Amino acid sequence: MIRLRERVDFAETDYGTALFDELSGLYWLVNSTGVLALRVLFEGGDIDQAITAVLDRYLVDRDTATRDLHNLLARLREAGLLTV
Repeated sequence: MIRLRERVDFAETDYGTALFDELSGLYWLVNSTGVLALRVLFEGGDIDQAITAVLDRYLVDRDTATRDLHNLLARLREAGLLTV
């Protein structure tokens, strides 16, 4: 299961949803599509379920949703924000 690592907060802001890393002091803004997919993953869903949730809510094709989710996860992993 994908989770935020310890000391990373997930917070709604006036500008969207932010992931705040308490250790580095850096934050990342995540758009509503990414937040939907992350919530599915954080609740125990898999990548396919996250993509399906995005497809059910937004006008996007499967290839784009899949590519975008994998890119988001890669960037969050590179930043050290996720654990698997």
